[in-house]
Amino acid sequence: MHGNDIRRGPSGKPQGDFKGIRGGANIGRANAAIVGAGPAGLSAAVQLVKEGISFTIFEKELPGGLLRTANRVDNLLGMKGMSGLSLCESFLEHARDMGVVIEAAPVKSINVHEGSFHLESGKGNRDFSNLILATGSRPKRLDLPDAMYRIDGPGDLKGGSLLIIGGGDLAFDNALRVFGWGIDVCILHRSAPKANHSLVNEVREAGIRLVKGDVGMVSPGRDGYHLEGEGVFDNAAVFTGRVPDRSLIDHMGPVEVFMPSHETSVKGLYVIGDAASIESSQTAYAMSSGLSAAMDIARKVREDEGGP
Repeated sequence: MHGNDIRRGPSGKPQGDFKGIRGGANIGRANAAIVGAGPAGLSAAVQLVKEGISFTIFEKELPGGLLRTANRVDNLLGMKGMSGLSLCESFLEHARDMGVVIEAAPVKSINVHEGSFHLESGKGNRDFSNLILATGSRPKRLDLPDAMYRIDGPGDLKGGSLLIIGGGDLAFDNALRVFGWGIDVCILHRSAPKANHSLVNEVREAGIRLVKGDVGMVSPGRDGYHLEGEGVFDNAAVFTGRVPDRSLIDHMGPVEVFMPSHETSVKGLYVIGDAASIESSQTAYAMSSGLSAAMDIARKVREDEGGP
């Protein structure tokens, strides 16, 4: 597919073209850049295609973000019981059908210059009128050598046992997922579990061990991770919380996010999904925030062009 090619659906209607640019070559200053192709970024991309707004979406890793590691998602209407990976595949198929093509390149830096956002990526430099930051979150880390903070699949594990440290949704959801691979799992939680009621019940019904204590009970050794009174585990994973990942814009100083558009105190900059708020770390919220940002950009573009 080339710069001006238009993908067409079964009806023959155009569904977007190269790198999300609709009706024009991918050169010069585009209307928007989306950094991150998780649920929030993909939702923004699909809406921008519908609005006829030119954009490029960047992703440095596999599209889908942290959702790829979810054991099961039950709170999206019409998608009950789907795994996170299955949802990601569904989202990607939808986006591709709309003509969205993801630029597989890391964004190295973002700077504001003369009203534009200058992005340096692994595939060159570009200027954009608007920027949607959908970079998700990053984990809070502990002083525990070689501990994991994300488990993408069985290949990430060595041996047959895993110690999970944390008491929230991520800890309990990952425990259920890994337990399903036939791995012996134990959860070390500092206080009463903060995971939702359903996850806590599932973990208990599965017979996964729950140990109340803190990381001081864990001693790394050459043979694994020793947990006082419980034995040795081949692997350790830490899920003790996450924070919004705004590292690409930290140099801009404190940035306030305004609702419902998700535009920030920096004009033309939108922050969506977990990058906006880890307190609302849900797929439905991420998708909604992407939709809101894209619709606001479309509104501003129409106003600038003197349209309705």
